[in-house]
Amino acid sequence: MRGAAGILGAALALGLLAGCGSSHGTADKAGGATGPVVLRLAVADAVDQPDTGTIRDFAARVARLSGGKVHIRVTFQAAGDRTPDAEVRTIQLVRSGRYDIGWSALARGTSSA
Repeated sequence: MRGAAGILGAALALGLLAGCGSSHGTADKAGGATGPVVLRLAVADAVDQPDTGTIRDFAARVARLSGGKVHIRVTFQAAGDRTPDAEVRTIQLVRSGRYDIGWSALARGTSSA
């Protein structure tokens, strides 16, 4: 469970960093955001997979812990439902900027420590 918490923490940190430079939300005349930052989360899996509850909980926690200033918009099967190598393609979609953060089984169990 500790590994899952670390992954969620890392994903949140990366998402917040990505959000700092994003143009999501509306800007006021001074350039400040007037609405919440909305981060697009790409998920390779379909909505009926075991991680769905965890992913939705992650999105809800981000909204709650940020006081509503950050929202996560989840897209399941971001690379499509018939895409070979959907995990790899999902990561490529994040790297290309189409999505701000991604959820991939390929990253499970990895650690930078």
